[in-house]
Amino acid sequence: MHVPSLAPLGVAAAIASLGLAAPAAAHDLFLLPSDFTPALGQTVTLDATVSAGFPKLETVVAVDRMGARLVRVGGSASQLTATGTGTAARLSYRPQGRGDAVLTVAMPPRDVEYPHDRIGLILAEYHLEGPAAGAARALPASAALQVSSTRFAKTVLCVDACAETDDLRRPAGLDLEFVAGERPGEYLLLAQGQPAPSHPVAIVDASGKRQQARTDDRGRLSLTESARGRTMLFAAVMAPPPQAGARFRLDLTTLTFER
Repeated sequence: MHVPSLAPLGVAAAIASLGLAAPAAAHDLFLLPSDFTPALGQTVTLDATVSAGFPKLETVVAVDRMGARLVRVGGSASQLTATGTGTAARLSYRPQGRGDAVLTVAMPPRDVEYPHDRIGLILAEYHLEGPAAGAARALPASAALQVSSTRFAKTVLCVDACAETDDLRRPAGLDLEFVAGERPGEYLLLAQGQPAPSHPVAIVDASGKRQQARTDDRGRLSLTESARGRTMLFAAVMAPPPQAGARFRLDLTTLTFER
């Protein structure tokens, strides 16, 4: 299985037709490595940023908001060395073995309040649907949308060569994440460890073009063979408050790779 990379993006006919660009600019947490195909022993820097224009770096992410480690799926955790660049937290990783390296960061939950007049924009920005979106729209005009928001980011490196290891398909244990599927160019969206069927997904190419698709009835998303270059997948899930007075739960996740 090849991990994705640089050129126009296409989506297989197995998924829903692509829509137009989102009406609002989504702000995504993502990891952008200095090299998606490093040599063994080469130190890779990874910029962690929140940006509305992948792969452009925009807003620095404080290291203390990400915890103190960059986690390698299928391997040991690497301690972060981090410096601020003004637009991102710069992390470093030194591969210890050949093949695929899947790296993740997770930011702790953060309480956020959106004024009532921004609720529609937030729902559109993250393509939020279902009962939670309905409950948010039904809030009285005097009420803000109160959420507990958690952001996750994952990236895939090919050290010397892509080895098509099980690490690509192994969940990192994030509440919301993409993993590789069984076929080249196929990805699976997992929410709470379970496939998320018919769920909105954004696909962003190296030019920053953002297109909308949906997972199929088994939570799978497929890219066509013509999809090449630096690519980001994004998804968000919102759950209604479990009880009166509690906050909505909002999980947001990205996966970056080069095909």
